[in-house]
Amino acid sequence: MTTATVDVWRADLDADDADVARLRTHLDPDELGRAARFHFEPDRSRFIVSRATLRQILAHYLGAEPARLRLGYATEGKPHLLDYQELQFNLSHAGNRLLIAVSRNRQVGIDVERVPSEAVVAELSGRVLSDPEHAALSLLPGLERCERFAEFWTRKEAYIKADGRGMALELTRMDVSSSQRRVLLQDPQSGEWAAASRWTLRSIAVDPGYAGAVAGEGEGWRLTSFDWPVTVSRLAL
Repeated sequence: MTTATVDVWRADLDADDADVARLRTHLDPDELGRAARFHFEPDRSRFIVSRATLRQILAHYLGAEPARLRLGYATEGKPHLLDYQELQFNLSHAGNRLLIAVSRNRQVGIDVERVPSEAVVAELSGRVLSDPEHAALSLLPGLERCERFAEFWTRKEAYIKADGRGMALELTRMDVSSSQRRVLLQDPQSGEWAAASRWTLRSIAVDPGYAGAVAGEGEGWRLTSFDWPVTVSRLAL
């Protein structure tokens, strides 16, 4: 892996009881405590699988033991490695799908979401979409509108997670519909739009019914895709 690439790993979060018990051994006490707070067993199991898979993938790059990796968290909750800060990563899961982005010396954010229903799109659009995004959605029929909404939402979330400021960023002053590779931000005083030049966006294919996106620092980087635990593809996107 070089500084010119961002690797995206795809994994399935569904696992049997024996696998979940084995994967628990990779987690630290804080992660085990977080897992215990989930009320429903499927949610608890998927959390364990997601964190253990993250540790396994990071250990794959570092030649380390998954359980020995020390994770820290920024103010807004973004995780990072305490002892290998050059290896940047981010993760997201929805349903049984997990996506993990990994890069060297490049901040990254990733998001995956299920395509929502028309009712959910109608409910959320006013709170999370900018005027240009509303205009883009208004031209589309039902299912296409839902899929496009999911694309917008994952691109925004990936950018927010990469940036690290979380929900301090105003979603309605953010446009991810007008440019394939850039986030446009609206100045609250002038109302003018300008590109957030620090970041590059890429939408990524997941599975039918899902949308995904990656945000990476800088430009000119290549996106490569892998499946965990067995690599079945290496796709330059």
